[in-house]
Amino acid sequence: MDQPVDHAGVAVPCEAWPELRLKSKAEVDSVADRIHELRRKHLCEGSFSPTSSILTQLAMGKKFNKTHQSPSNIHWSDDEKVINYLGQPVVLDKVKAMCHALIVELQALMGVLTFGCDVKAIDLDRIMDSMAWSQSFRQQDFSFVEHVQNQDQVGVGYRYLLERAQRGGGGWRLLRNNRATQAAEWFRPQVEKYLIKEGQFLRKLMVCMHVTGGQPGRGPELGSVKVSNSVYSARNIYVVNGRMCFLTMYDKARKRRGNTEYIVRCLPDEVGQVLAQYLVYVRPFARALDQR
Repeated sequence: MDQPVDHAGVAVPCEAWPELRLKSKAEVDSVADRIHELRRKHLCEGSFSPTSSILTQLAMGKKFNKTHQSPSNIHWSDDEKVINYLGQPVVLDKVKAMCHALIVELQALMGVLTFGCDVKAIDLDRIMDSMAWSQSFRQQDFSFVEHVQNQDQVGVGYRYLLERAQRGGGGWRLLRNNRATQAAEWFRPQVEKYLIKEGQFLRKLMVCMHVTGGQPGRGPELGSVKVSNSVYSARNIYVVNGRMCFLTMYDKARKRRGNTEYIVRCLPDEVGQVLAQYLVYVRPFARALDQR
């Protein structure tokens, strides 16, 4: 352990240090003047400068925090089943029930977006994907849906749901015959309704990913998640060891430390399956519909 430095002993030592040009205590004319001379040359505190004022206020604030500790915003109940945040009780069983209810709503919305018909589950254990920033995985617009080895499962494109839309399943009527030409065309009110329903699904999916994907991240981290690579940055959604996960970046202290922290959040199997089905079946069809 480092020993504390006796600054007064260095300034006015009992014995002279000729090598350091330091006189002994008996040789200096005034000990106080000698100490003030070194303080003015090497120290900021007491120098009547902005830095001195800032350091004084920081020291005072540190002492105040140690003397008067602020109360915690979070308090646990004795049975550790209720957490009180800012005086509001939050029952953990209700949080668990909320997560299950969200998953059920997501699965129901998935059925609506796929026109009332079940879609084939994605075998995530067979999906080829990697977080490696290699040549094959860093191409623009690339995601696990585009990987050649995954096409037997995910290579359905927009035509999969287009065929169902042409049959008018699930109470939808996205296509109609033009009165003049009798050619099939999109029925815009139904298309807009479908896209609104997709937006509702995505908002619920965002909440579900935020709550069930481990320790929740900040809003900007989740709101900027990308499905595929862009020109300047990599995607955030991956399949790793049969689990859907999303990668977020935490750079709040980047300017101070010079690096960025990456956090991988794995989703539960039910949530991961809903996310995978959306990316494979719904998203290609919805983007083909969306002409905004």
